Amino acid sequence: MLMKKSNICLIAILVLALGISSFILIRRQGDINQYAQEMLNGTQSQGTIGFLNLGTSDKEVIKNTGQPKTKSEAVIWEADRLEHQTWTYENKGIELGMIRNKEEQQVWSIKITSPCDYKTRKSIGIGSTKSEVLNVYKDKINEEHRFGDQDIVVLGSIYDGIIFHFKNNKVVSIFIGAAAE
Repeated sequence: MLMKKSNICLIAILVLALGISSFILIRRQGDINQYAQEMLNGTQSQGTIGFLNLGTSDKEVIKNTGQPKTKSEAVIWEADRLEHQTWTYENKGIELGMIRNKEEQQVWSIKITSPCDYKTRKSIGIGSTKSEVLNVYKDKINEEHRFGDQDIVVLGSIYDGIIFHFKNNKVVSIFIGAAAE
């Protein structure tokens, strides 16, 4: 009898844990889908660098930077069920994550490195100092993703934000978009 009760309790705990996990995954999926929908509707407001915004059309990208040196294979992601592709401009220090919206593609994520000279709206770019970033964005820094003297600073979140990477206290890359699913 005691064995049956402990088995029932164990099953109840497992069902509860599964329910909570499912709720968290569904909620995260909803966040990802909302982010993707905002991107497709042009209402996503996170980050601009140079002329690039999340949601910039492929035509605008090609007009301003030409054809990319490489394009990855287009793949449908399970997380949002959208077609994704990476465009790389190696000699310009630009890598764009693109998503398809009907006939056109739009910028989903942006990563710049040297020699790209694009700057954020607050004039931060490759080569800016860590102290400049911390000073200019002090009210936007995500403290959850800040661990002492690390080499990254996250604005917003890793699901929808700007991530600055540093080497020797200088910005070496800037990523805008969803860095995690």
